[in-house]
Formats: sequence, C-alpha cells, structure tokens
Amino acid sequence: MLLLLALLLSAGSAVGLTRLRPDARVDLLVDPNGAAFKDQALFADTFGADPVVVMAKPASGSSLITPDHIVGLSHLEGKLHQAAGVKKVYGPGTLVNTLAISTTTILLDACAQEGKAAEASARQRPFHSWACPR
Repeated sequence: MLLLLALLLSAGSAVGLTRLRPDARVDLLVDPNGAAFKDQALFADTFGADPVVVMAKPASGSSLITPDHIVGLSHLEGKLHQAAGVKKVYGPGTLVNTLAISTTTILLDACAQEGKAAEASARQRPFHSWACPR
C-alpha cells in the first residue's frame, strides 16, 4: 500500500514538474512601478541584463600591467566589444585608450590656443616690406 502511494505521488510530481516554467524576470521580485525596477531597467538597457566579468591573472612573479599585456588586453576588449549582445566593455585597454584620447584632445586644444595667440600677435605687428636685391 505504501509503495502504491509513493508511486502515485511520484507520478503526480512528474506531471507537475512538466507544467513548471522557469521565469527569472525582475518584475517578479520587484514592484514594476517602483524606483528600483526603473533603475534596474535603465542599467540593463545601458549595460545589458547579464553582466559578465572576465578576470585575468598573471603568472606568479610577473605583472599583468605591462605595455605588452595592455596591448593584448586592449585587443581582447576590442574582440569582446564586437561579440553579439555585448553593449559595453571596460578594462585596462579601455582606460589607456580613454587616457590617450583625453590627453591628445587636451594637447590639441593647447596647441590651437597657442596658434591663435601667435596669429593674433602677428596680426598686431606692423607689416614691413623688404626690398629684395635683383
């Protein structure tokens, strides 16, 4: 009798399991009208819903942040950025690239200001024509 009851419960459980549908939506955990839900939706839209972290560890006794490794990490970040579904990639290569762009922009702006100042100064000086010998 107990064996028959166990079989019936097992069969009922098997039928019940086939009707279950997994659902990992955020609105099942958080009120869809709440600020937390809106913040999560904005985060997911900006960065993607499933963040992935890739960690690199150097061999014992060596450093990961070297010029050769930065080039390789930057290349890896570029490949990851091209992968389907990837919205944002941040890492050491991105940092170096961002710093290089920012530094170049600042230096170009400084050069432009110096050039404009030199041009303005030259325009204020009187023009002298020099006679060229024939």
